[in-house]
Amino acid sequence: MFDTDTRQCVLLTPMSEEFLPLRRVMANALRESGIEPILFDENVIANSPLIGTTFRAIERADLIIADVTGDNPNVMYEAGFAHAMGRPVLFIVQQGVGRLPSDVAGNFFLVYDPSKPNDLHHKIQFWANRYLGEWKSARTYKKPIKSPEVGMPYKPYNM
Repeated sequence: MFDTDTRQCVLLTPMSEEFLPLRRVMANALRESGIEPILFDENVIANSPLIGTTFRAIERADLIIADVTGDNPNVMYEAGFAHAMGRPVLFIVQQGVGRLPSDVAGNFFLVYDPSKPNDLHHKIQFWANRYLGEWKSARTYKKPIKSPEVGMPYKPYNM
């Protein structure tokens, strides 16, 4: 993590085209909250291994959003790495698409409807602003940063 006023968030989603509009919605919500999104479809360096790029981004990031819709093994692997690095992870899943993997089901997560991008935008902004509030409070009072889930409703989180 960088010691600057700019926070960064890695968006882990399946790389299929159907998720592209959702990544854009989440990226815009994060930017409007003052958090710089890291999108691999925009930031991948030509001829560099994606897994190395992903791990470096997770190591630098302040927080992670992982879309576990469809049990994508890449997203699960990357989210596991983020947990091992001690990064706060917000799990999100599409409403009505399968079920949450058992290892994730005990965590805080957001349920979203892909046909309602404004709702997803609002939910991501709410979470991002909550995280920023925790971060600013921790900086002001020199406390360790808590996970953004602290004090927030637990699963499933529907606004």
